Amino acid sequence: MRLVKQLREKCGRLGAQKVMEKAIALLGNCSECHVERSKASLQMLKLEIETLKAKLDPYFQLVRQARLANEVGAGPPQ
Repeated sequence: MRLVKQLREKCGRLGAQKVMEKAIALLGNCSECHVERSKASLQMLKLEIETLKAKLDPYFQLVRQARLANEVGAGPPQ
């Protein structure tokens, strides 16, 4: 539960609203001891995290490419 709470807080800071909403739903279902709903909420949370990762991966690839281009363009340190 602690990890889900941390995930919820970090997603709120990142602006990952859908992930945060799924984490809140999971916490609610767990606190109410709804086992089947909790399982379903966990699956939806996993799916939303994968969707977020798929959207962020191209961005991070571009950032890596830009860093490499800057390093190569800068030449050796003097």
